[in-house]
Amino acid sequence: MAVTRSADSEIPDLDNGLWERVRDAVQAELQADKSLWKGKLDYTARPNIRGSASSDGVLRLNDGMVVQPLQEMYSTRGQPATPEQWTQRRNALKTVSHEFTHLASPQNHTHADRAAGMKDLKYKPIEEGVTEAWSQSSLDRVADRALPQDLADKIKGAENARHSYPAWEPAARSFADQVGLETGTDGDDVLRRMAAEPRTGKARAAADLMFDSSELPNRVPAEQQEAVRQEIADDIDKGFAELGPLKENLTARTRDISKQRGFEIADSAGDVVRAAEERYRSGPEQQQQRETAQEAARAETQTDLTALPPPNPADRLPNTPQQQQPPAQQQPQPQQQPTTQQQPGPQQQPAAQQQPGAQQQPAAQQQPAAQQQ
Repeated sequence: MAVTRSADSEIPDLDNGLWERVRDAVQAELQADKSLWKGKLDYTARPNIRGSASSDGVLRLNDGMVVQPLQEMYSTRGQPATPEQWTQRRNALKTVSHEFTHLASPQNHTHADRAAGMKDLKYKPIEEGVTEAWSQSSLDRVADRALPQDLADKIKGAENARHSYPAWEPAARSFADQVGLETGTDGDDVLRRMAAEPRTGKARAAADLMFDSSELPNRVPAEQQEAVRQEIADDIDKGFAELGPLKENLTARTRDISKQRGFEIADSAGDVVRAAEERYRSGPEQQQQRETAQEAARAETQTDLTALPPPNPADRLPNTPQQQQPPAQQQPQPQQQPTTQQQPGPQQQPAAQQQPGAQQQPAAQQQPAAQQQ
């Protein structure tokens, strides 16, 4: 049975279940398994915060910026309203949708899991950026599901207010669009997949999509696929985590910078995919053949001592009167023949002992997916 607004909530019911309908609309649009909302709906404590969704399942909304505009929309239904009022109402509905999106979760995700994830602030940019981008893109469909049709039409016809999280939302939008281009998926669907996951799983949702649409499922051994998927996700998480400081110094260029960073994060993740494809491009038999060929090539570069000319017997004769013959009859300085007296011993054969291929084997040692499991 779906949770309904609890009687001890500070915010009253509106239109006989508006809050529950928004919750259901968000969950349906995301195709999420459940919502972590416990039914408690209170006012935000800080006047500059539009809304919040705490780890214990309590949802809070700003009275003046969110609750009152929606109450006024119903109380003055059918009466004229200015475009600015409809924009304010549209933005209020977006905030409610945004907060319920935070609480949409997979079946096995708990309040304790959400609390643990919220402790790691490096995930905040990707969670807030993706949640805001998805809430903006899905708002018209949420309005159709949650509102009477006449009000839904007015909301859909209103102009958007300025998006929240200008340092992070543009990055999430451009990232999703770029991943969509590379995977043949609509950018909104990329956002949906990410938004339906908890903050610690949003990058993994995109990574799985990139992995599955590449050559990797047919090339990476089953026991190594998890490591490669996580390698892609880690790169995405790292890129979004680096956006954290951008929020501290908002300027007129912040949105443009964030948008560009989103493209760069997607390109970096794509590079990880392509590097893995190259790493696993050959099957086991081809890899064995390549290693055998490399071994053969290394062996050819070693000095073959059996191919050297035999020692000159004259070099080994003891000192005799014959060696005191006039210079014209002496053999010309056999002691300086490099092929006999100055052959490098085994310790001096650089080709045999210092071959980089034999000691470093870059092709075998630089497979992070295989070695870092």
